[in-house]
Amino acid sequence: MKYPKIVLILPMLILAFSLGHAQSSKDSYDSLWEKVANLEKDELTKSALEQVKIISAKAKKEKNSAQVIKALLFTSKYALILDED
Repeated sequence: MKYPKIVLILPMLILAFSLGHAQSSKDSYDSLWEKVANLEKDELTKSALEQVKIISAKAKKEKNSAQVIKALLFTSKYALILDED
């Protein structure tokens, strides 16, 4: 009878762990993008671009394509702004 309990508990633990990890990763990106927004608000474009490069490297390492694309868009945006100066 112990075997069925393990079969039920193990997938639940794996699911709980993976959901917790996904949420912490989302929170991590949220805080990084918040830094970018604050730097942009303070008109620190070069610093914002550096922060986006950090996010891009993290996203590539974690194979997070949505964050890679977002970082690419922001990199292009800041490159255009810095080109004007």
